[in-house]
Amino acid sequence: MPIILVEDLSKVYPVAIKEPGLKGTVRHFFSRTYRNIKAVEGVSFSIEPGE
Repeated sequence: MPIILVEDLSKVYPVAIKEPGLKGTVRHFFSRTYRNIKAVEGVSFSIEPGE
């Protein structure tokens, strides 16, 4: 019997998209758009006692 069991672990980080130029900087300050970066997707593992 595992002491730690992880199934289908996922982690997504939102990252702001920056637009070039002064106009893009001002627009970014008031209204940000994001894209998602997947750091981990679908990871499963178990750790047995003594491992």
